[in-house]
Amino acid sequence: MDHNGIPINYYNKLPTDFLKASQNCAKHNEKFQMYCQKHESPCCRKCSIECHKTCQDIAKLDEVIHNAKTSNAVCEIEETLVEVAENLQKIRRHQQNNLSTLKKQRTEIEKEIMETRIKINNHLDKLQEDLINQLDAVEEIENSKICHLLSSLENKERETAEYQTNIMNMK
Repeated sequence: MDHNGIPINYYNKLPTDFLKASQNCAKHNEKFQMYCQKHESPCCRKCSIECHKTCQDIAKLDEVIHNAKTSNAVCEIEETLVEVAENLQKIRRHQQNNLSTLKKQRTEIEKEIMETRIKINNHLDKLQEDLINQLDAVEEIENSKICHLLSSLENKERETAEYQTNIMNMK
Protein backbone atom coordinates (compact mmCIF):
# COMPACT_ATOMS: atom_id res chain seq x y z
CA MET A 1 0.00 0.00 0.00
CA ASP A 2 1.14 3.47 -0.85
CA HIS A 3 0.38 5.90 1.98
CA ASN A 4 1.09 9.60 1.97
CA GLY A 5 1.20 11.75 5.09
CA ILE A 6 -0.69 15.00 5.44
CA PRO A 7 0.27 18.12 7.35
CA ILE A 8 -1.21 18.37 10.86
CA ASN A 9 -3.18 21.55 10.03
CA TYR A 10 -5.03 19.58 7.28
CA TYR A 11 -5.53 16.67 9.64
CA ASN A 12 -7.06 18.98 12.27
CA LYS A 13 -9.56 20.27 9.69
CA LEU A 14 -10.94 16.77 9.00
CA PRO A 15 -14.47 16.09 10.33
CA THR A 16 -14.51 14.31 13.70
CA ASP A 17 -16.77 11.55 12.31
CA PHE A 18 -14.15 10.88 9.66
CA LEU A 19 -11.39 10.71 12.27
CA LYS A 20 -13.47 8.36 14.48
CA ALA A 21 -13.90 5.88 11.65
CA SER A 22 -11.96 2.74 12.45
CA GLN A 23 -9.34 1.49 10.03
CA ASN A 24 -9.51 -2.01 11.49
CA CYS A 25 -12.16 -4.71 11.37
CA ALA A 26 -13.97 -4.97 14.71
CA LYS A 27 -14.53 -8.74 14.21
CA HIS A 28 -10.97 -9.76 13.23
CA ASN A 29 -8.96 -6.74 14.37
CA GLU A 30 -7.22 -6.63 10.98
CA LYS A 31 -6.68 -3.58 8.80
CA PHE A 32 -9.30 -3.00 6.10
CA GLN A 33 -7.80 -3.82 2.69
CA MET A 34 -10.84 -4.51 0.49
CA TYR A 35 -14.17 -2.81 -0.20
CA CYS A 36 -17.44 -4.61 -1.02
CA GLN A 37 -19.37 -2.35 -3.36
CA LYS A 38 -22.50 -4.51 -3.08
CA HIS A 39 -22.68 -4.00 0.70
CA GLU A 40 -20.90 -0.60 0.61
CA SER A 41 -18.54 -1.61 3.39
CA PRO A 42 -14.81 -2.03 3.92
CA CYS A 43 -13.54 -5.56 4.59
CA CYS A 44 -10.44 -7.11 6.07
CA ARG A 45 -8.80 -10.09 4.38
CA LYS A 46 -10.73 -12.60 6.56
CA CYS A 47 -14.11 -10.83 6.07
CA SER A 48 -13.71 -10.88 2.28
CA ILE A 49 -13.26 -14.68 2.47
CA GLU A 50 -15.87 -15.43 5.17
CA CYS A 51 -18.67 -12.94 4.47
CA HIS A 52 -18.18 -11.64 0.92
CA LYS A 53 -16.91 -14.65 -1.07
CA THR A 54 -20.08 -14.57 -3.26
CA CYS A 55 -19.92 -10.81 -3.82
CA GLN A 56 -18.84 -9.86 -7.35
CA ASP A 57 -17.77 -6.25 -6.80
CA ILE A 58 -14.89 -6.45 -4.32
CA ALA A 59 -12.07 -4.04 -4.98
CA LYS A 60 -8.90 -2.93 -3.25
CA LEU A 61 -9.73 -0.24 -0.70
CA ASP A 62 -6.86 2.00 -1.86
CA GLU A 63 -8.23 2.02 -5.43
CA VAL A 64 -11.79 2.74 -4.23
CA ILE A 65 -10.53 5.62 -2.07
CA HIS A 66 -8.42 7.03 -4.90
CA ASN A 67 -11.31 6.73 -7.37
CA ALA A 68 -13.73 8.31 -4.86
CA LYS A 69 -11.45 11.32 -4.42
CA THR A 70 -11.28 11.92 -8.16
CA SER A 71 -14.79 10.81 -9.15
CA ASN A 72 -17.38 13.03 -10.77
CA ALA A 73 -19.63 12.32 -7.78
CA VAL A 74 -17.31 14.27 -5.47
CA CYS A 75 -17.27 17.18 -7.93
CA GLU A 76 -21.05 17.02 -8.20
CA ILE A 77 -21.37 16.99 -4.40
CA GLU A 78 -19.07 20.00 -4.17
CA GLU A 79 -21.13 21.85 -6.81
CA THR A 80 -24.37 20.91 -5.06
CA LEU A 81 -22.99 22.18 -1.74
CA VAL A 82 -22.06 25.48 -3.39
CA GLU A 83 -25.61 25.76 -4.75
CA VAL A 84 -27.08 24.87 -1.35
CA ALA A 85 -24.90 27.51 0.33
CA GLU A 86 -25.99 30.13 -2.23
CA ASN A 87 -29.65 29.17 -1.79
CA LEU A 88 -29.34 29.38 1.99
CA GLN A 89 -27.83 32.86 1.67
CA LYS A 90 -30.68 33.92 -0.66
CA ILE A 91 -33.26 32.53 1.76
CA ARG A 92 -31.58 34.27 4.70
CA ARG A 93 -31.51 37.60 2.82
CA HIS A 94 -35.14 37.12 1.80
CA GLN A 95 -36.18 36.42 5.40
CA GLN A 96 -34.19 39.44 6.62
CA ASN A 97 -36.04 41.54 4.03
CA ASN A 98 -39.32 40.07 5.28
CA LEU A 99 -38.41 41.08 8.85
CA SER A 100 -37.54 44.57 7.71
CA THR A 101 -40.78 44.83 5.72
CA LEU A 102 -42.82 43.63 8.71
CA LYS A 103 -41.19 46.24 10.94
CA LYS A 104 -41.91 48.99 8.38
CA GLN A 105 -45.53 47.84 7.98
CA ARG A 106 -46.00 47.75 11.75
CA THR A 107 -44.61 51.28 12.04
CA GLU A 108 -46.94 52.49 9.27
CA ILE A 109 -49.96 50.82 10.89
CA GLU A 110 -49.08 52.29 14.29
CA LYS A 111 -48.79 55.72 12.64
CA GLU A 112 -52.20 55.29 10.97
CA ILE A 113 -53.72 54.24 14.30
CA MET A 114 -52.28 57.32 16.01
CA GLU A 115 -53.55 59.58 13.20
CA THR A 116 -56.98 57.97 13.46
CA ARG A 117 -56.95 58.43 17.25
CA ILE A 118 -56.06 62.10 16.76
CA LYS A 119 -58.89 62.51 14.22
CA ILE A 120 -61.34 60.76 16.54
CA ASN A 121 -60.18 62.83 19.51
CA ASN A 122 -60.45 66.02 17.44
CA HIS A 123 -63.94 65.01 16.35
CA LEU A 124 -64.93 64.20 19.95
CA ASP A 125 -63.42 67.50 21.11
CA LYS A 126 -65.47 69.33 18.46
CA LEU A 127 -68.64 67.49 19.52
CA GLN A 128 -67.91 68.34 23.16
CA GLU A 129 -67.35 71.98 22.27
CA ASP A 130 -70.60 72.09 20.26
CA LEU A 131 -72.54 70.50 23.12
CA ILE A 132 -71.06 72.94 25.64
CA ASN A 133 -71.96 75.88 23.35
CA GLN A 134 -75.52 74.54 23.01
CA LEU A 135 -75.71 74.07 26.79
CA ASP A 136 -74.44 77.62 27.32
CA ALA A 137 -77.06 78.99 24.89
CA VAL A 138 -79.90 77.02 26.53
CA GLU A 139 -78.67 78.04 29.98
CA GLU A 140 -78.56 81.70 28.93
CA ILE A 141 -82.10 81.53 27.54
CA GLU A 142 -83.39 79.76 30.63
CA ASN A 143 -81.54 82.18 32.93
CA SER A 144 -83.12 85.07 31.05
CA LYS A 145 -86.58 83.50 31.38
CA ILE A 146 -86.05 82.82 35.11
CA CYS A 147 -84.73 86.35 35.69
CA HIS A 148 -87.73 87.81 33.83
CA LEU A 149 -90.08 85.58 35.87
CA LEU A 150 -88.37 86.62 39.13
CA SER A 151 -88.69 90.25 38.17
CA SER A 152 -92.35 89.71 37.33
CA LEU A 153 -92.91 87.92 40.63
CA GLU A 154 -91.24 90.73 42.54
CA ASN A 155 -93.56 93.21 40.80
CA LYS A 156 -96.56 91.06 41.67
CA GLU A 157 -95.38 90.81 45.27
CA ARG A 158 -95.08 94.62 45.46
CA GLU A 159 -98.49 95.04 43.89
CA THR A 160 -99.95 92.50 46.28
CA ALA A 161 -98.29 94.21 49.24
CA GLU A 162 -99.63 97.55 47.97
CA TYR A 163 -103.13 96.07 47.66
CA GLN A 164 -102.83 94.69 51.16
CA THR A 165 -101.76 98.10 52.43
CA ASN A 166 -104.63 99.76 50.59
CA ILE A 167 -107.16 97.30 52.01
CA MET A 168 -105.85 97.89 55.51
CA ASN A 169 -106.00 101.58 55.04
CA MET A 170 -109.56 101.31 53.82
CA LYS A 171 -110.65 99.30 56.82
